Formats: sequence, structure tokens, C-alpha cells
Amino acid sequence: MKLIKVDDSFFENNEIQRILQENNIPYKIIDYMSSVDDIVLNHYVTLNEKMAFTEKRNQELVTMQNEIAKRVRGFLKMELPSGKFIIVDKFLEELSGFSTDEWYSNPNFIQTFIHPEFKDYYTKNFNYMKNGKVPKQLMYKIITKSGEERWWLQFNIGAYDINGKLAAISSVILDNTVNKESEIKYRNLFENINAGVFRTDLATGDFLDVNQKLAKTAGYSSIDEFKLKTKAIDFYCNQADREKIIEILRTKGKITDYEVQLKLKDGSIKWVSHSATLYPIDGYCEGLVIDITDRKNAEFKLMQNEERFRLIIEQSLAGILIIKDGKIDYANDVITKYSGYSLEYLQTIKPYAFLDLIHPDDQAKVIEKFKAVENDQSISGFYTRIMTKCGKVRWLSTQFKKFTYEDRSEIVAAAVDVTKRVNLETKLREERDLANNYFNVAGVILIVLDKNQVVQQINKRGCEILGYSKEEVLGKNWIDNFIPERKRKEVRQTYLNASECNTRIDNRFEYFVLTKSRDERLIIWCNTLLKNNQGIVKSIISSGEDITS
Repeated sequence: MKLIKVDDSFFENNEIQRILQENNIPYKIIDYMSSVDDIVLNHYVTLNEKMAFTEKRNQELVTMQNEIAKRVRGFLKMELPSGKFIIVDKFLEELSGFSTDEWYSNPNFIQTFIHPEFKDYYTKNFNYMKNGKVPKQLMYKIITKSGEERWWLQFNIGAYDINGKLAAISSVILDNTVNKESEIKYRNLFENINAGVFRTDLATGDFLDVNQKLAKTAGYSSIDEFKLKTKAIDFYCNQADREKIIEILRTKGKITDYEVQLKLKDGSIKWVSHSATLYPIDGYCEGLVIDITDRKNAEFKLMQNEERFRLIIEQSLAGILIIKDGKIDYANDVITKYSGYSLEYLQTIKPYAFLDLIHPDDQAKVIEKFKAVENDQSISGFYTRIMTKCGKVRWLSTQFKKFTYEDRSEIVAAAVDVTKRVNLETKLREERDLANNYFNVAGVILIVLDKNQVVQQINKRGCEILGYSKEEVLGKNWIDNFIPERKRKEVRQTYLNASECNTRIDNRFEYFVLTKSRDERLIIWCNTLLKNNQGIVKSIISSGEDITS
């Protein structure tokens, strides 16, 4: 029996130690010595035993590989460094489209149909194998014999010779196309979605994964910079917000559309809508962050505008009434003052019953206009009367307008109390009618001329003397049409002097008028100048008595 000298370097491979122990082969690790004569061995290993064990182990590995080949589809074994295949599963014909004969006859056959984008990748890893390194997993794309692109996932196990050198690679190949395409789609969605996507460690606050949108939203130029300099715990303006989010996640497992303020790289603030799902076993949460700053600013401006609008309505001199679905939704203080009814009462009135507040003689008109506005028709302002709580009549100048927003519509009624104006107009109209009666029943000629001597008005007696109807006289130049030609220059100058120089006309001013039958009548005139607020003559009122003998 031949003794061999060994040192601890021989047992650096723990696999050899395990094999010796499993086969009850005695051994002892000793310090390296310069001479075998100085070695005292309590246990030893013989070269023959070592060779026998190695042969046995190789046989076991071959048997195991053969069993794996029977049970696993896509199994192959490749010798190194030649790249020659010594086992090729029949299933690989289906995966690649190439026959097993082609695999066996072409060393490192995968390199011939691997996708061009992955040739360098595969060559690099094949060189690793030739140098004794086993990549446990490879992911690459191939082109089948029919031209179809497929994703392959390759798992590798190394087989070593008696000297511990890598002699072969046993591999299992899986078609991972569906999963990879889903992964690519997910990654594309992850990167291109218009929202920040993240995955964070719930305990440490570390960002495990983020997309470029989130990094950009936070003010960082790259994902790496964001992950290096940012933790979730530092991302919130108010730490109570993060604690609230974590509490909801741990209680409900997810959170949806939680609005919160985040602090950016430059210290500025953004509003975001935060949604996330907790994975408690893995200890992380993942979700979306959507920038809603513009929306929040718009809401704030809207709130300001609404407040401003409310103040305008409440302080308006006009009464404002908002009607929704036929019911009074709002009325400002002016409306309650006009009507004598409180807002609370007005809001309890049944739909369209507010029309009962309208004066009975005006209800039909108001209903017609209200329905027109409801049907998107445009109407002008109008006068109407209402009956107050104490039974008085008020005149209102009213305007209806329909507003539509967010699929809802409201009608706004604006009203101004014009009772005094209407009463004054009524009085003036009565006085005017009375004056017209006096004007028409007078026994003398009454005419009103503007500064250009155009007839603005003439009474009944004037039409009788001239022989014309009222319509035939109005709008005509008095001097050109109703004065004899020989007297026109003189009379015109008299009126011009009165109009332009504000001089009085002699109240005994006499001249002839020309009738429709071309007769002349001598009239003695009394004249009054009517002036505006600036003292400028606007018209002349003349009364004439027929003194023709």
C-alpha cells in the first residue's frame, strides 16, 4: 500500500470532504511538512481508494444525468471546451425547429441560431464555461428554424473530472417567451405610464424599484440618483401622512387615491394621489404616485373664485336666486328682503311652487319664460310683479340664465326692485297722456319743431287748419312744406336765430301758412324755446291762432 502526503489545500473543496465522510474513508488534515518522514499519520488515504471513489462518483453522476434527461424536457449536456453535445432531449427539436442530428453534428449549436442581439452575450458566457465558471442561469432570445423569435431560459449544472476541472455542462432549457413578453410589457408599462411607480421596503423606507416618471416628479435626473439620495421616510412633507398610509396598508392591505403632499429635491411641494398595495410576507409595498398639483391648484383657485362669487352674490345690490330642478337652492339677502320670506322657508317650497309668489296677472308670462330658459332658449330681461309676505306688490326687473356644469344645470335669476321707477313711469305716462289730451283738445294750432324746423308733433286743430292728416305732417320740414315761398327766407331766419343764438321769438310773430288746397291762412304765433341741461335749444313749441279775415 502506497502512502501519499496531503495537506489542507487538498480539502479546500468541501465536496471532497463530504464524499470521504459518506464512504467511511479515513483521513486527517495535517500541516505541510518538508519531508514525509516527519509525518505521523493516524489515518491515511490511498491512491487506489481515491481513484475508485472518483470512478464510482462519476458513474453516479452519469446515472443521475440520464434520469434527469428522462424526466426533464429540454435537457441537454455539452462537453467542454469543445462545445459538443452528448445528450440532446428530443423536445429541443420542438423548441428550436432543428433536428437532434443537427444538434449533435454541430458543436455549440446554439450559437448558430441565437438572436443577433444576444450573440455577444452568449459567447461571453460560453467563454466563462470554458474557463471553468458555470453561469447558473442564462436568458436570451433565439430564432427558430421557421424564423420565429423565442425567449429561452437556460439553467446550468457543472460536471467535473477527477482533477476538479469543469468537463461538461448539463442544462435544462425552458421556453420563457410568454413570461418574458409579459415582463417586457410590464416593464414598458412601468417605464412609460404617466404616473410614478414604486416598490419600497416598508420597514427601512428604501426604494427597491422606481420608474423614471417618479424620479422626474421628485426632481431627480435619474433613477439611480433618486434611489441613492431618497428614502420614503424623507419623501413626505408631514411624517404623520406616511404613518397614516402605513397604518391603512397594515389594516386593509391597500390604499387608494390618498392625497398627500411630497417634498421634492429642491424643497418645493407637490400634491400627489397615492395608491399602494402591501405584500406583508415579502415586507414591501408597491403602487402609484400621480401628480395632481395642477388639479389641486385649480381646486384652490376655484375655491377662491367660489368664495369671491359668494361674497359678490351676498353683497350684490341685486337679488340672486339659484333654482335647481325647480327648487330654490339659494337666495341672497336681497331676495329675502324683497319677498319678506326667509331663506329657510324659500328652500322648503315644493318644485316650481315659487311661481306662486308671482302676481297672478304675471304668472303665465313668467312660466313661459322660465320653461324657455330650461330648454336652453335665450330670453331678454322683463318686468314682473311679486306678492310679498305682507301682501304688497313689488315690481322687479328680472333676468333668467341657465348654467350647466359637471352634467348638472341650474337657473340663476337676477332681480332688481324697480317699484319706484315703475310708479314714476306710470305717473309720467299719466301726465303725458293728460298733456296729450290738452294738446289735442286745444282750440289753437300747436306744433313742436326741432332745431332744423322739422315737425315733431302737431295737434288735431293744426291738422284741421292745414287740411293734412297728422301722418302727412310729422317729419316734414315746416318751412319748406307749409310756408308760402315768398315768406320762407324770413321765417327760416327767425327760427335759426332763435335756435342758434338763443334769442326769443316775438310772441306776436305773424306769418302765413300754406294749406293742402294751396290756400294761405294768416296765423299769429306764440313761441317757447325748450333747452337741455347745457342751455342749448333742442326744440320750439309754437301755438298759433288763425286770424285770417
